[in-house]
Amino acid sequence: MDEYVLRLPIRELETDDWITLHSDLTAFLMVVLQEIYSATCRARLDGTLPTGWELVIDVVGEDGQQRTIAPWPLVLEHLRPVPQRIPRLLEAVERAAGHGAG
Repeated sequence: MDEYVLRLPIRELETDDWITLHSDLTAFLMVVLQEIYSATCRARLDGTLPTGWELVIDVVGEDGQQRTIAPWPLVLEHLRPVPQRIPRLLEAVERAAGHGAG
């Protein structure tokens, strides 16, 4: 995934391209958390969003505490101002999930 993002013509991306990239990275994070930490995905009601819901990931941290992660804002944070390296994004998600260095 890191190579994919690094090869993108960032300065040429249009709005639809950014949405696609954001969706790809969100899906990638969901799969990683499911595969490594047995996380589960669900829709959480959110009346502030146009859809009325947001996709979240439930995962148990190293301390045994349940955490809920909203991947969309986390990915957005790491897409600005310039896409960060994917390992940094993964580290941020692992911290939010209660795994890895805090």
